[in-house]
Amino acid sequence: MNPVNRWRISAILLVICCIALMERVIDQGITLSYRAVDDATTIRHIELLTGLLEHEWLGLSEEKVMTRLNRHVASYPASSIVLKRDSDENIICLDGACFEFRDGKFVNTDSCTDIAHAFSSCRRTNCCEEYSRHGNQKKSGH
Repeated sequence: MNPVNRWRISAILLVICCIALMERVIDQGITLSYRAVDDATTIRHIELLTGLLEHEWLGLSEEKVMTRLNRHVASYPASSIVLKRDSDENIICLDGACFEFRDGKFVNTDSCTDIAHAFSSCRRTNCCEEYSRHGNQKKSGH
């Protein structure tokens, strides 16, 4: 094989690699655009459902909310959902969703999900740490 043919083959391979790289970069850009739209839609759905829940449960006693959450958790496999009551902060945490109480009555809910943290800050550090720890155990199979 003469040197001119080697250069032609090298140039063709280089062009193919450049085209593949450009396709990959364009594909990543499109994927990120769709992901941003999905994230915004998910946040909107979380806000709508949180508003609905707050409207329906506003003023319920802590015991009544805990009873409803226990009933809900019982419908899932054992230890697949974290349900934790934190009397110091007057909250109940349900797998990353924190229910806030004042004077024993439900007043607010907050989220500890990764997507919520990307756009706001969760005020419930203990709840979120427990949720993150449990989430990592579920992913690793513990």
